[in-house]
Amino acid sequence: MSRPRGPVRYLSQVSPHWVVRALGLVTCLALLGVVASLVLNPDGVPFAVLALIGVLALLGAAAGLCLALVKVTLEVTEWQVHVAYPPFTRVLNAEFITGARPGDRDDGVGFGYGIRWEGRGKIALRVGGPAVLIEHSRPPGSTVVSVDDPERAVAAIRQAVESAARP
Repeated sequence: MSRPRGPVRYLSQVSPHWVVRALGLVTCLALLGVVASLVLNPDGVPFAVLALIGVLALLGAAAGLCLALVKVTLEVTEWQVHVAYPPFTRVLNAEFITGARPGDRDDGVGFGYGIRWEGRGKIALRVGGPAVLIEHSRPPGSTVVSVDDPERAVAAIRQAVESAARP
């Protein structure tokens, strides 16, 4: 039986480190400049080449913008934990969470940024800063999420697990 979502116990939205945001914005602007220069001054370059370079530059600019603006979100409700780093989202029912603890406190550079598969069913959504590690049985594995306050996140997740255990 599916339970209703319930009230929000904890909400964390973490943006990437300022260096990564700056890099993403500079990349976006540089690639948009490439597109603008191709449109304004094609100088005998075949249309197919212009179109290919333009499309690749626009895709790169979109990736740079996403790198700069997308946030990792952890929302703990009464019976569920919602994790999102667009386009990835995951809903973990609290009854299947087997543990939660504060993760590493690295700034994220050593672990990379974005959606990462770290082996053995471990998914990481990192943008730098402290993280929380959530272990779950369905789907089997664990999820690492960057959060603003790991201790509060762990406490909220444990409360959700206790609420789900009550009949």
